Amino acid sequence: MIPATFEYHVPPSLVEATALLSRLGEDAKVLSGGQSLIPLMKLRLATPRHIVDINSIPGLSDVRESDGMLRIGGLVREADLEESSLIRTRYPLLHDTSGVIADPVVRNLATVGGNLAHGDPANDHPAAMLALDAEVVAVGPRGERRLPVSTFFTGPFATALGNDEILVEVRVPAPGPHSAGAYLKLERKVGDFATAAVAVQVDLDAGGVCTRAGIGLTNVGPVPIKAVAAEAACWFWAWRRLNELADSGARPDFDRIAYVLDPAGRGIEDLVYFTAGTGIGGGALAAGRLVHGLMHSEMGHLLVRRAPEEVPGFAGVCPYHGDCLEGMASGPAIEARWGRPAESLPPNHPAWRIEADYLAQACVNVTSVLSPRVIVLGGGVMEQQQLLEMIRARAAEHARGYFPLPRIERPALEHPGLSGALILAQEAAR
Repeated sequence: MIPATFEYHVPPSLVEATALLSRLGEDAKVLSGGQSLIPLMKLRLATPRHIVDINSIPGLSDVRESDGMLRIGGLVREADLEESSLIRTRYPLLHDTSGVIADPVVRNLATVGGNLAHGDPANDHPAAMLALDAEVVAVGPRGERRLPVSTFFTGPFATALGNDEILVEVRVPAPGPHSAGAYLKLERKVGDFATAAVAVQVDLDAGGVCTRAGIGLTNVGPVPIKAVAAEAACWFWAWRRLNELADSGARPDFDRIAYVLDPAGRGIEDLVYFTAGTGIGGGALAAGRLVHGLMHSEMGHLLVRRAPEEVPGFAGVCPYHGDCLEGMASGPAIEARWGRPAESLPPNHPAWRIEADYLAQACVNVTSVLSPRVIVLGGGVMEQQQLLEMIRARAAEHARGYFPLPRIERPALEHPGLSGALILAQEAAR
């Protein structure tokens, strides 16, 4: 078939291109490699009235490392990645991915930036970039934006790019000395879109302990998927190894512990981590060492006073202690108290004042014993956005000015799967 009539524009600079896109609005489409757009136009599934060809814009075709990042220009071709010695030796996941996209003719024209900007969940690079924790740089009339790939894909064939923005660069954190990655694609025949595919990037420390795992999935949902639960399972093995080191009397390297815990604790050697979900668990670092004496920590079973707003007669759900911290503040405790799952309760429900009081008591109790500099509160219960400030306020009330309180933070990572890794590690140590 033949595309519908359109007007063709070739702006010589990024400024002119974004100004043109701003003026033309939704009637315009950006052309880089054209390997997705042109077939859609031929089938008249896309009928833009204006095509803005950005291939004449300088400075968008470099592949280089700078300031701890791999920088891939928006016009870098798939064949460029496939043939790059830098990509082959330092970024094997990207090398794998580029080599299985379509065929050599397509790879000579298709761009990495276009592969991402098209937003197709069946494209290969989105999963790879999710596994690598990459970010894209977009430029529009209002300036530059840096967008994490984890939030870039908003729906089938939809991204966070504005109509007047151009993807000018992809940035990937440089790998550590003990890292590896791979892309495995299941396809009906060579060159097809993936039936399903998986991208994996793993970082290890010098002792062989997993410090980071990134996993992205292709064509198994309406958007490319970051497999956070599977990533957390990899961190679980790191936690198990840390417990083994603590049992043996060795001192684990703190940078490794902090990364396994959460970026919120990076650089802090005295830290407590609580996770509140289906149960309540906790871990502690003192002087950079994982606290593990007679046994692993059982912070979920701290004894607490009944909150002032507590429902009369509620005895708690812990099968051992009844009204310990886990018995009063875990997800099952909330559901047992109110007859509804915690996630169904509105932000102004009295449940959250009760929850804040118990978690605040836990923060004050561990502060009086361990004197941490930071307390990180994770888990599904902490997904309630209003809860953190409520806990901070209640903690101040309970401390009554007798001693200073540490910083109380939510995890820096976006998904409570990390908290689940801690719970799994504790279960494994029992």
